[in-house]
Amino acid sequence: MGRLITSLIVSLWFMYIGIMYLSEPVIILAFGILIFLLLSIVDLVFRFFAVSAQIVIPISTVDVGENVTIRVRVNNRSVLPISKMRYEIVTRNLLLPGSTRQKMYGELLSPGKNSLSFSAVPLEPGNYEVELKSVYIYNMTGTFFVKKHIKKSTFLQVNPKLTSAGVTLTEVGKNFYGESDIYHDLRPGIDPGETFRIREFKDGDKLQRIHWKLSVKMDEMMVKENSDPKSAPVVLFLNYEVPSSKKTNMVEAFLGVGFGLSFSLMDAGCVHFVSWYSGTRKDIVRVRVYDEESFYFMMAAFLSDSYEKPSEPLSDLYGDRFRGERYIYGFELNAGLQLTKNKVEICRFANSDSKWKEEFEKLEIII
Repeated sequence: MGRLITSLIVSLWFMYIGIMYLSEPVIILAFGILIFLLLSIVDLVFRFFAVSAQIVIPISTVDVGENVTIRVRVNNRSVLPISKMRYEIVTRNLLLPGSTRQKMYGELLSPGKNSLSFSAVPLEPGNYEVELKSVYIYNMTGTFFVKKHIKKSTFLQVNPKLTSAGVTLTEVGKNFYGESDIYHDLRPGIDPGETFRIREFKDGDKLQRIHWKLSVKMDEMMVKENSDPKSAPVVLFLNYEVPSSKKTNMVEAFLGVGFGLSFSLMDAGCVHFVSWYSGTRKDIVRVRVYDEESFYFMMAAFLSDSYEKPSEPLSDLYGDRFRGERYIYGFELNAGLQLTKNKVEICRFANSDSKWKEEFEKLEIII
């Protein structure tokens, strides 16, 4: 638009000079510029309403350092091709304040649907919002353009590199019994609310376990075995706060320690809860982690949330929200990279990239 106004001023100035000095060539030149401007404005208005766009990321979950393809899909509903367009893309890591802007140019857009691809390599973990903020549509000659606001977003989850800590699971941690709605597949237990399997009667089985109706039907004594609930002796509290300034190392260290500890517990066979305060729900939430699938689900749930400081300590909110549930150990990681176990500090990690990893790998936890 600025170029159009400048060109209009220039043409009026030529018109004024031509009239002042009675110069017919200058007047013709001024009229020529005015006609060109008028045709350009009509062309730009037509293109403005004929173009629509959106942004997509085909693979929405990647690891830090992996190449990401970002696609902009443009629908040119006119019969004329567009020789030049510029795209303004705004990227925000929701775990950090601020955003970055990029302006990229695309190739020739034919009438109909077009797809343009851009590549990026995220170097920081987190939950990214990638927004196509606006497009700049140029006229046939590529001289003038009009800006059209799009404001279409897509999200990208960038996982940190996982680092393991040493976890030793004792008999107390292995055989912890508590309430659970998930049960072991390979061993029976003492929870009468769920049946593990029904088998033939053996010497030593209690009469109370006999399944009388099925025994009559099978004409054989059958016994019902109860299930063993996958209880959680550990709760890991992730107390994250968005920093006031962009501290990349802190975010990488927080996610590396938090997710790394959860992965280490899961890998050692320790069922546990990961809990945090959800800024979206305005309440404490938790995810049970007992295998790799549930671990990656927890990571996705945490990264896709919003974060704010709760009014009370997480452990207190957890006790109020899940009354009657008990656990042995409560680990809490705060934004200062302090890790506590039952409210006693066991480590305060450094912000340095190499240092926190080294400190975390040396950590030994006994459950």
